[in-house]
Amino acid sequence: METLGTAGRPAQDRIGALLEGLGPAIRRVRRERGLTQEEVAREVGSSVAHLSRLESGTRQPSLDGLLRVAAALGVEVSKLLEASEELGPGTVVRGGTSPF
Repeated sequence: METLGTAGRPAQDRIGALLEGLGPAIRRVRRERGLTQEEVAREVGSSVAHLSRLESGTRQPSLDGLLRVAAALGVEVSKLLEASEELGPGTVVRGGTSPF
């Protein structure tokens, strides 16, 4: 079992990667469903500004908030925590590690 202490650095790195991808995943799913930030924020019970901060990654939702966002988007939380196949700006791909 992995821990989050010093010896658990790999687990901590994976958690950081999941959290880093959460905002873009929320935005991607919202857009795929043709929803505006206003519609999702209203359903979640938060402000548009808060949802915008979640999508940009400057804020992270609480567990309750994450569950509300997933419900508003009509997806399971796991869908929002999946690793993105898209490469972000500035991503360095070396040799045979390219997904393309």
